[in-house]
Amino acid sequence: MEEPYIGGGYVGYTVPGIITKYWKALREPIGRLYFAGTETATKWSGYMDGAVQAGERAAREILHNMGKISGDEVWQEEPEAQDMPALPFAVSWKEKFIPSVSGFLRFVGTCVVLAGAGGAAWVHKDKLQKVFAK
Repeated sequence: MEEPYIGGGYVGYTVPGIITKYWKALREPIGRLYFAGTETATKWSGYMDGAVQAGERAAREILHNMGKISGDEVWQEEPEAQDMPALPFAVSWKEKFIPSVSGFLRFVGTCVVLAGAGGAAWVHKDKLQKVFAK
């Protein structure tokens, strides 16, 4: 946390629109200089899996430039690990529908406002009946 250039996060982030506009430019080689790193990954950017994917992609780009592989072999989907297959998370009903703290506070605030409005209407029901009777 004391590092002034990190800002407390382990994954780089940008303002909205930057990645969709310039992300491809991060991977474009300049001459014989190829770029690979976790921020150039197309999946799991910012994580070790993304760094490995980007390194393998850059290596295949170099092999393609050397004429060792064809262009359609550069972009490959990584096979699923056989020893640790990806399984969906089991989410209980409670976990699925429990609100966040901000959602809970909005719910409570809305209930208080509606209860206050209902209470005020009940207290002044005689006046309201006269207004709506007209």
